[in-house]
Amino acid sequence: MDKIETIEFVKKYTEDILAFFDLNLEVEVEVEDDILKIAVPSNERNSLLIGRGAETARAWIKEVRETGESRVVHLNAADRWVVHHVANEFDDIETHSEGEGRDRHLVISQKSS
Repeated sequence: MDKIETIEFVKKYTEDILAFFDLNLEVEVEVEDDILKIAVPSNERNSLLIGRGAETARAWIKEVRETGESRVVHLNAADRWVVHHVANEFDDIETHSEGEGRDRHLVISQKSS
């Protein structure tokens, strides 16, 4: 498979997975330094990606607590807001956003003692 075929395959595969969850979104795929970047646009329903009741966010926090390693997550602004608020439930966890525009991401880490 060449680069263009790979991009088309990843785009279709990702859109098919989202369609399974009734999220019919136009996915963007780009290659940067041989790394595929997949962008899923935000809509009112794709909060499913962070899980019902923020289950995925809680799993990330649990992972950070267990490993002590920070977790970097690329999310849209609305989902970053949800994770920030869920993290506020934990005294030993802190979150902050870094980057600009499409490169903006969330960092989940343990608070320094």
